[in-house]
Amino acid sequence: MEFPVPESLRAEHDEIRGKLIHTAREKGRLGSAAAGLLRALKPHGSREEEFVFPPLALLFPLAGGRLSAEMRDVLPLTDKMKQELPSLLAEHSTIVTALRKFKEAALEEKRPDCADLADRVITHIQAEEDILYPVSILIGEYVKLKLGR
Repeated sequence: MEFPVPESLRAEHDEIRGKLIHTAREKGRLGSAAAGLLRALKPHGSREEEFVFPPLALLFPLAGGRLSAEMRDVLPLTDKMKQELPSLLAEHSTIVTALRKFKEAALEEKRPDCADLADRVITHIQAEEDILYPVSILIGEYVKLKLGR
């Protein structure tokens, strides 16, 4: 069974990347900070789109009481999510440090659009930690409970 990344999450990641790529082309401290932030975000975002976000495609069917044996195919993803959670959280710490540098440069260069972007990404990270990561893991646990390994 295939588990597509929910479009809303893919679109949000694409929007953030796009704005940072554009800003990274600028000269000065802000462009440099954006480039550093991109270096931290790119591998992290790829990992999320590989095994964190795909299980979320089952959320709506499961909430509607729809289960099928092929949903067990999600278990390698959710098992990997559980295993990789500490490293994902450590990456978030690195990213938030880079975001603070980016915001500081944005404020110094009087770029409220970029300072707002930094705040939005920090909020996005908090939502991942508070909601998306635990839900991704819970989907696997629910599938195991209902369907077995």
